[in-house]
This record gives sequence, C-alpha cells and structure tokens, in this order.
Amino acid sequence: VYYIHGLVDKALVRFMLENNLPRPYYTERSAVVFLHHYAAGKANQRHLRDYDNVEHRCITNVLAAHMLWGDSPKCMVSLDVLAPGKTNFTEVRILPISAFRDFVMSENLTFNLA
Repeated sequence: VYYIHGLVDKALVRFMLENNLPRPYYTERSAVVFLHHYAAGKANQRHLRDYDNVEHRCITNVLAAHMLWGDSPKCMVSLDVLAPGKTNFTEVRILPISAFRDFVMSENLTFNLA
C-alpha cells in the first residue's frame, strides 16, 4: 500500500500549488476523519472493507506533511466512520477541532450490520 503515499503526495502538492494554499493550511489542532461510505443493503454489508492502519498512515503522513502542523496527538486526532450511502467510496475530511464536535453531532454515523 505504500504506493498510496506517492500518489496522494503528488496530488496534494499539485492541488496546494494550483490553489496557492499556505503550508500548513491548518494551524490549530485538527481531526482527520475517514468516512467509509457503503451502499446500503444486506448484499453489500458482507463486503465491508477492513481498512488496515498502514493505509490510513500513508494518507495521514501526507496530510500531516502538507496540511497540518504535525501528526502528534497535540496536533491531530483521527477517526474512522462507516456511513451508509448510495455508492461505495472513502472520503477524508480535515476539520479544526472547534468544528469537529458539530460535525459528529450533525452526521448520521450509524451503520446497522444486523
């Protein structure tokens, strides 16, 4: 999975240059949220991907290097969420801690596997 690091790094650097974003973009403690969207339905539930920490670490390292001021617990927290949806994909959101509580409370974060 280490190829993920190189691909995400190149894409993020290009995005930041094209949009003239400062480094780091987030200068306060932030939350990195991995939202794993899955099409609702019993047929899809048995195919839920068990994401490995090394995949997340590749993404988090790139984000920490370019968007955050570090990856220690003083700089960021990380959360994985399964969320029902219409299609299958993973979304990564970065939120300042000040907005994180509102985000969690506003989302329907339940996914019933029964």
